[in-house]
Amino acid sequence: MKKKKIVSVVCFAMLLAMGCSNSQPTEQADISHSFYWGGTVCTGNYTGEMQGGKPWGKGTFHGYVMRDGQEQDKVSYTGKWKDGRLAGKGVFENLSRGVSYDGKFSNNAKNGEIVVKQDGSNTYEKVTFRKDIPYGISVLYDEKTDGIIGYDRYYKGIRVSEIIADARKFDYAELVYSAEEHYYEKIALDCQVEKKSIREITIDEEKEDSKEAETERIAELQVRDKSGNRYLIVYNIEYPRIAENYMPDVVVGEQIRAYAFTRGLSEIDEGALQEGQYPLLEGVTALREGCEFNFENPAYEYQNFLDFPYEYQGLKAQMSGTIKQMRFGSDGQIFLFVESRTYSEDESKNYLCVYEPSDKGDNQIVPIVGDKINVKGKFDTVYLKAEGDKLLMYPRILISNNSLEIKERTK
Repeated sequence: MKKKKIVSVVCFAMLLAMGCSNSQPTEQADISHSFYWGGTVCTGNYTGEMQGGKPWGKGTFHGYVMRDGQEQDKVSYTGKWKDGRLAGKGVFENLSRGVSYDGKFSNNAKNGEIVVKQDGSNTYEKVTFRKDIPYGISVLYDEKTDGIIGYDRYYKGIRVSEIIADARKFDYAELVYSAEEHYYEKIALDCQVEKKSIREITIDEEKEDSKEAETERIAELQVRDKSGNRYLIVYNIEYPRIAENYMPDVVVGEQIRAYAFTRGLSEIDEGALQEGQYPLLEGVTALREGCEFNFENPAYEYQNFLDFPYEYQGLKAQMSGTIKQMRFGSDGQIFLFVESRTYSEDESKNYLCVYEPSDKGDNQIVPIVGDKINVKGKFDTVYLKAEGDKLLMYPRILISNNSLEIKERTK
């Protein structure tokens, strides 16, 4: 009996020791090391924590980017490692090009929010990366004041401002009769919105008839140019892709300038008996005439929240309104659909307010439909709601802790 106990204790101790060795770096070393980086290889010297003979934990790398067997850019990285790869918080510097990336890394790639700084510049940029590709909104800051001085957005790794600058106008006949020749070129189109709708598409066409087929929603704008020629503009409205190709809340009959990529021809149903082929455009963004965002003094107006959701994201929101609908989330959040006139000149408009009740039972406020409330919080882009073939967009507000007040309880 005693022997069995001794064996059990020894086995448990060995397992505990093995578990610890698998979770904690056990060595400090100074070694030669190489890793993949952006389609190239970085090779040099690593100093820091190790595990299993590989960089693991905190450490610093100094070396070069290798191209065609030759040392090119001088680089360094200080931060977290896992299994010999960049993984966690750190700073990667390309010393030859004078640029640094401070933020989150995963599997030797920028993956998360990154602060990008160029030597000699009085600004820095915050942008989110996904597997080394800049994605979504980009915010430019003044280095001395940390104040916001500009915004941009990335679409498939390309700055939207660059797409706008490079876009050109096409003759309609070019897009119809030479569609393949002009495939995936940047286009600027002045047009009028004729129809707006949404539909669901299958992501993987090979699984189209399968129950496992993934789908996503896209929005479609049927538009006409000044000569009456028709086009079809499509864009994705699923999170997180909406961060790339955000189109404002345009309405039928409105004049816009759309920026897009040409995608050949598409069929538009013109009635029960006929279909027509028209230029198909992959929408990136659109601008209304006279519609712009003032970085220094943003206007707190309802339509601006829909036109520039990423520019207003994180700015303070404070309003009064009436709860029209409620929905409970699986994580304890309550979604309040609120009508308010605070930012719309006495005209009631819809908002989605996200509220997380306090876990202190006695002080917990649980609103109900019909309550008149005051809320404080921050703008958080937009909420999209499909009703039939219509796409509705509401400003989304995250209510701060203990910042929901019931002004008048419904009876």
